[in-house]
Amino acid sequence: MKNIKDHLRVVLIMMVLSSCDSLDHECVLPTACEIEDIVESGTWEITLFAHLGIDKTSNFEAYVFSINEIFMYANSAEQNISYTGSWSVIWLYGLDEYTLDDVNVSISFSLDGDLGELSGVWDFISISESKIELKHIIEETGEVNYLTLEKQ
Repeated sequence: MKNIKDHLRVVLIMMVLSSCDSLDHECVLPTACEIEDIVESGTWEITLFAHLGIDKTSNFEAYVFSINEIFMYANSAEQNISYTGSWSVIWLYGLDEYTLDDVNVSISFSLDGDLGELSGVWDFISISESKIELKHIIEETGEVNYLTLEKQ
């Protein structure tokens, strides 16, 4: 049931919110567009994934991730396989000023296993041109998952 609620939440957020016009890339919110520009350039690798207190980073060593306005691609040359998930930058509307705390990212892979564990709405801890640090708080338990991506 929680999975269905998470997927419905992601679909609703993606339908209602959009940070940039995809045709001319005019920014509605500079913070969200700056984030999109950072994540959409280059390829990324997971350097930390802590799920329910367990370090599962090694499960993603074979993957290289690329991201565009809508999709997150997980490619493994080692396994000669590629998966497509969704990626969207979301933020709270109605604020006069925005901070990183007001911007989230939604990741969804319709798979069981490692990539499926990345699915959820993540809060930004920090972001730079070369590193993205995220956290996901599990509402039912209060536990925190951590995800760090670094540019290759």
